[in-house]
Amino acid sequence: MNFRGLEQKDAKPVAELFLSVFSASEGDEEGRVICHLASELCSRIDDVDVHGFAAVYEASIVGAIFFSRLTFKVPVEVFVLSPVAVATAEQGAGVGQALITLAYARPRFFNKGSTAGSRPRNLR
Repeated sequence: MNFRGLEQKDAKPVAELFLSVFSASEGDEEGRVICHLASELCSRIDDVDVHGFAAVYEASIVGAIFFSRLTFKVPVEVFVLSPVAVATAEQGAGVGQALITLAYARPRFFNKGSTAGSRPRNLR
């Protein structure tokens, strides 16, 4: 398994991943809604306000995660982690955890002084 940043050109396979995963777990309507959200986020990746990361296995995107900037009136840099999808066949193998760990390794997405959470455990 390889991990890399998502690019705008990944919009179609990312949308298909989210459609498949969320349709299977939440139903077709929710699958379509989250698919559209993921497609829109992927088309807006600019590595400033929208960031995305992928888990790739045998040339297929099997996991994806997005971070979107939240803006406030006060000068603070905050990103929301959502949505996340891992191919149904790969769930339980640590792919989602690895994507979160990859992102948290970047100081921009994780402040050690944060009270909002902690780093995920290291993968085996």
